[in-house]
Amino acid sequence: MNEITGKLIVVKSTQKVTDSFQKREFVIETDEQYKQEIQLELHQTYCDLIDSFQIGDNLKIQINVKGRRFEKPLEDPKWFNVLQAWKIEKQ
Repeated sequence: MNEITGKLIVVKSTQKVTDSFQKREFVIETDEQYKQEIQLELHQTYCDLIDSFQIGDNLKIQINVKGRRFEKPLEDPKWFNVLQAWKIEKQ
């Protein structure tokens, strides 16, 4: 199980990516010496999980780390990573 904590700084609207897939992005700021702004995603029925929190709330988030390869003809492959949130708690 992967976990990340931080202050909620951005919540975006739900995006319908295809007829059968939707996602919602949000950003937290970590509380470290060198603060990081980390974007996370909620997918499908989890998109509403962020609604009960407000900007400035300190959150503990359970995540899955997802990755995939994307290839175009005549180009080197690229890899994309997603931090997919599935449980959010106020700290």
